[in-house]
Parts: sequence; structure tokens; C-alpha cells
Amino acid sequence: MPHRSVRSWSDRRIAALLFVGAMAMYGFGNGRTSLWDRDEPRFAQPAKEMIAADTLYPWIVPHYNGEPFFHKPPWCYWQIAAAYKLLGVSEFAARFFSGLWAAGAVVLVFFFSRRWGHQAAIAAALATATALLTVVLAKLAIADATLLFFTLAAVFALWRIIEGGNSAANRFALWTALGIAGLIKGPAVLVVIVPLAIGFAIVDRDRSWLRRMGLAWGPALALAIALPWFVTADRFAEGALTERFVGYDIIQRILKPAEGHRGFPGYYVISGLIGLWPWSALLVPLGLTVWRLRSERVVRFAFCWLVAPTLVLELMATKMVHYWLPMVPAYALLLGLALQRWRSDWPAIWRRWVRPVQVAALLGYALLAAVICAASRNEHAGPLADAFLPAIPLLLLLPAALFLIPDPFRLVGGLAAVAALIAAVLSWTAARIEPYKLTHTAAVEMKQIGGPQALYALAGWDEESMIFYLHDGKQDVRIVAPDALAKLPPDTPVVAAVRADRLPAGGIEGFQEIARVNGYDYTRGKWRQVVILQRPGKGETSPSTTKASGAS
Repeated sequence: MPHRSVRSWSDRRIAALLFVGAMAMYGFGNGRTSLWDRDEPRFAQPAKEMIAADTLYPWIVPHYNGEPFFHKPPWCYWQIAAAYKLLGVSEFAARFFSGLWAAGAVVLVFFFSRRWGHQAAIAAALATATALLTVVLAKLAIADATLLFFTLAAVFALWRIIEGGNSAANRFALWTALGIAGLIKGPAVLVVIVPLAIGFAIVDRDRSWLRRMGLAWGPALALAIALPWFVTADRFAEGALTERFVGYDIIQRILKPAEGHRGFPGYYVISGLIGLWPWSALLVPLGLTVWRLRSERVVRFAFCWLVAPTLVLELMATKMVHYWLPMVPAYALLLGLALQRWRSDWPAIWRRWVRPVQVAALLGYALLAAVICAASRNEHAGPLADAFLPAIPLLLLLPAALFLIPDPFRLVGGLAAVAALIAAVLSWTAARIEPYKLTHTAAVEMKQIGGPQALYALAGWDEESMIFYLHDGKQDVRIVAPDALAKLPPDTPVVAAVRADRLPAGGIEGFQEIARVNGYDYTRGKWRQVVILQRPGKGETSPSTTKASGAS
């Protein structure tokens, strides 16, 4: 008993170190980088309108720029609003819970893998924490890192049931996690759990676990958690939720590429290898080891978890890199299990594969460096790519050199350390992009010109991050055509932003050009210029000066 207590305390200390380290990596630099266009503001802005509201209505029916907004269910809006209450409205607060849940997912992987040995658990946790896809999504104010935690909770509860656990707690954990996941991203979690269950039922001879899942009452529990909000919000919004969320976000995404997000056959194989970097460099020796261990039940389970949902995602018309995040821990788990075998067989395996792995690592990092260098020569993207040039030596040399390490566990530790270092460097250099981010730069300029009493308008375009930085939580940003600016309330001072290529040749009556802002439009991937116009309110004098601003 004393030995077991010491081991448990050791596990808790390791888990605490993993959590703190992951939170530090995921949070570093988040307050120095403005929201990235489109997706982050779609989560950050509804939360801002929630905390500014005088009623509970926006908490039930999320609003974006004053209009009902059903881009996603409300869980992530709620948690960002809670972060705003705790930390104040900021980019760091908007991204806080993504990092928190991702770090929690790392701890879940550690404790789940602990039964196969300390070193396997640490390796699986480190691989999950430092995989490129995990790091990127843990630093963004979107839903995927949050969904990862509850997907893992459901998957691990399913495995405990498969293992023979007939405890009601396992079934309760499975269906509760699925219900909460429904409030995060609708039925997206089913794309993981259903193919996994079906795939494992096919490859596993013992299917008695299907009777222990609680299918008689579990779905009802999950629906009892998620469905009340869907029904209430849809009733308040007079059917708008059903039209948007069901009709577009589910059916249309399956049948047609949403917002142009299409991909080629094998899209998730390629993007998965990139998202797993640097751990995908070990794919060949890992694949050979998994084949040798295929008789072990947990290996078959992790393999089904990795492959079956990927096949389903490949069949969907809408393809996005972050959809594959829940499969990262499956690869990490297989890596941890393989390490137990490599403890005795590593020299024989590594002597055969060290040279091909070194070459693959060098080529991969060289290709990444070449892409960044090539992008820096583009006249439009040069300043953006230049911000990342200091990271090229790290990207190119350090990880490849690690493959000279003969011990597998030291190699894993080295890869994790370098991956974390690269994440920190990229986070630091990302702040150098700020002067070139068009929408943020233009919004800051408009706020300086207009002040708190002005009415802000975007003429001819609808840029999500500009709305976040202009919207005070109550007064909406007007979205109008350029020729409709003159029709805005005459007694209110107006500050408007118009893309230079959409500004009428003769200007707009009553408005005077105040500034021109140059920058990179990430939503459309183009270098643009925005013209900022001002119209004084009733009794105010017309502005008399024009200035230029922004990056050139």
C-alpha cells in the first residue's frame, strides 16, 4: 500500500507538471496577437455581446453584431464570456479556455495511458501536447480544443466499458461527455465515436461490450443535456437555428464544401502527417511495431480510433485541417505503446530506419523553410513571412539532429522539448505580424478617429475581426453598401471603412477621407488598402486633414 501511494503521488505530480507546461506553451504570446480573421471573432464577439447584455436573451440565443447567430452551439460562447468576466475582454481571455481544455486533454491522455507504464504515458502525453495541430488549435479562440477534451472523455469511457468495466460510472461518463460535446459543436463528436465503435466491433471478436454501453438510456441522457438549449433557442429565434445549424452546418457541410473548404482524396492523410509533426517522422518504425502488436486489444482500439473517423471525414465534402484533431491522441497512444516494445527491440529497429527517418526529417524541415523563404520574396506577403524567418534554423536543424539520439525515450523527450521551443518562437514572432494585419490596424485607426460616441460602418465588406474591435458589446457596427453611407443617421458622427477598390471615384457625399491603411487581408489572402472616412454629426465641424497610416 505505501508503494502504491507513492506511485499515485508521483502520477499526480507528473500530471500537474504536464498541465502547467502545456498551459504555459498554449498561453504564451496569446495577448500579443490580435484575433485572426473570420473564425476567432465568430466566437469572441458573441461572448462580448453576452456580457454587455441587460437580459439573458443573448445568453440563450447568441448574437453577432446584434443579429441571432448560430455558427456553433453556445458552450464556447459561454466559457469565453466567463473568461471575459474573470480576465477582462481581451485576446488572451478569448483564447484562455482553449488552452485550458487542451492542457486537460493532455492530462487525460497521461492517466489513460498510465496502465501501460510510466514512460508510455509520458510519451503519449508529450506527443499529444506538442503535435503541431494541438498547439495551433489550443492557441485559437475556437471550439476544437474544447471539443477534444470531451471527445477524449467519451473515448476513454468507451474503452473502460470495452475492457470489462460494468460500472454505471463509465456509462454515465460516456453519455455525459457526448451530451456536453453536443453543446460545443453539435453532433461533430459522433464522427469520432460512432466510426470508432463500429470499426472496433468489426475487428474485435468479443462484442459483449455493446450490451454494457447503456444504449437503453444513454442517448436519452445525452439529449437531456444538449437538447433543451436547441429547442429553447430555436423557439426564441423562430426556427432560425434549425435552418442554419441543421440545414447548413450539418447537411450542407456533408454534401458541399462550406465556404470553399474543399480538399483532394487523401486530404486528411497529408494534413494529418503535417498536424502530427514532429511525431509523424516516426511513422514507419511505429507502423511496423503496431503491426507486430496487432493482437493486443488496445492496439486494435487505438488503430480503429485513428483510421475509422478519418475515412468518414474523407467522405465529407467539407474538409478542414482542424476536423482531424481528435485523432492526434490515437497516434500518440500508439506511440506510447510502441515505446514499450522499443525498450528491448529499439536498437534493431532503429539501425534499419534511422537513416530514412533522418532524411525524411531533413527534407520536411527543408521544405518548410523553402516555403517560408519563397513566401518572403512575394511582394505582398514578404513582411508577413519575414516575421517567421528567425525560426527557420530551429525548424531545419534541431529536430532533424535529434534523430541521432540512440535511446528512444530520450528521443521522445528531445522532440517534445524542441516542439515546445518552436511553438514559443512562432508565438513570439507572430506578434511581429501585427502592423500588417489589415483589419486590426484599420479598426484601431477608426477607434482613434471616432471615439466612443461615433457610429462605425463597414461599407461593402463584412470583416469579422473588425466587428470585434469596433463593437462595444451594445452598439452594432453597420454593414452597408458604399453608396448607402450617406443614408446613415445625419445627427450621429460616422466613421466608415471602405476598401479602396470599392470607393466611388467622386468619393461619398458628406464624408471626408481621413486615412488609408495598407495591410494583409487574411480572410481572402490578399494585400489590400482600406480608406477610412469620417462624417461629423449634427453641429460638428467637418474634419480638415487627411493622413496615411498602416504598413507600407
